Amino acid sequence: MRKVGHILLAGIVLVLLGSCFKEVAFRTLYVIRPQRQATSDDSAPGLIPGAVAYAFDADTALWTVASYDDALAGIITSRSNPDEKFSVPVASSVPHGDSGEISLDLDREWQMVVVVDPVDRLYALTRQQLPVNLSPLTVSLVFQPWKTGKSYKYGSWLFFNDFYVEPAQVTCSVEVLAQAEPDAQPGSVASCKVYAYAVDTTGWYIASYEHAVEGIITSRSSGVTRTTPDFPGYRVDDTDVFGLEVAASPVMLVAVDRTDRIYAYTETAVDLQGPDPAFAVLFRPWQKQWIAEQEGWCFVDERYAPDPEDNSTDTDR
Repeated sequence: MRKVGHILLAGIVLVLLGSCFKEVAFRTLYVIRPQRQATSDDSAPGLIPGAVAYAFDADTALWTVASYDDALAGIITSRSNPDEKFSVPVASSVPHGDSGEISLDLDREWQMVVVVDPVDRLYALTRQQLPVNLSPLTVSLVFQPWKTGKSYKYGSWLFFNDFYVEPAQVTCSVEVLAQAEPDAQPGSVASCKVYAYAVDTTGWYIASYEHAVEGIITSRSSGVTRTTPDFPGYRVDDTDVFGLEVAASPVMLVAVDRTDRIYAYTETAVDLQGPDPAFAVLFRPWQKQWIAEQEGWCFVDERYAPDPEDNSTDTDR
């Protein structure tokens, strides 16, 4: 019995020692969810089809990616010697399921990871540290093609857009006035707001006066909202004129009379190679009309909207 007891005690000691010296493993299934955010207020980025990724036994302080073509081919470049390139990644991505995710089989604590978006021809890189004994590890990587410039940083990732071209732009001016009575001289609007979106009014609309004030537009087809105007307006000195730096055509131009709680919008083409265009909008609160179309603008005064229970009234704006 004493011999059996010694054997049991030795076994317990070995188990305890084994737990104390548990192997530290970095082997990880690194799952990437490559997503595309179409606009700055896109709250539901979609997965990017055809994305690829590579991992290198390299430090991003010493190595980078020289071009989109290199990123797509899995080639990195020495920062100190641009002629020195390396094209043998320690891992290349494979599809992970059918959803559009991709994965890398990684086995070291630190590595340089490169991910390529072939839809908008963007690429991103980071120096990734893996946690111990954790697999799989899922990372959501959101590409933002709407960003200006050839590069930007988000979190620990550096993003590159080699094909970015600074868009042509013009300064649009919008004079905002109000007429209190039918024959009165137009005057200043005490409180107003002007902005524009790079959308057309057949696909987007303003759901309410409150949305107009907040700069929110809604998709007619999906109900998705956008909350950040592409081109915010600014008052020019102490005048009734607002300026907007516009870099797209057509645009949905919006003006809000916050004094009389009326908003107006129009769709207009902008010649980005031509002279700076000028627009004018005249609010007429005396008309007491829910919807009025005048001088190319659609004016909406919700104080005179029909009873929503009256189904005989056309409410499409």
